[in-house]
Amino acid sequence: MFVLGAWYSVGWPSQNSPSTKTALAEAEEVEFRFLESVTGLTKGNISSHMAKLEAAGYVTVTKRFKGRVPSTSYSITDAGRAALRAYRAALAQLMRG
Repeated sequence: MFVLGAWYSVGWPSQNSPSTKTALAEAEEVEFRFLESVTGLTKGNISSHMAKLEAAGYVTVTKRFKGRVPSTSYSITDAGRAALRAYRAALAQLMRG
């Protein structure tokens, strides 16, 4: 069986996930509302995916208030970057055949 790597194994095979992974990989920190706007995923889907990535050690979650409004943001960890590189390499290998 061909395994696409750790990102896939924590539940990220959906068609919308590439934009989420790219946003996490390219930014220092990504706010929940930004992920919601760029992915089109529901709040529940984003929360579920992020909880799995956090449990795997791939992202860190920061909760704070901006004034009186709660704000959640995510940062990719070194382990998350390594897993994403492996995921992308596996996808490239799969596409090459």
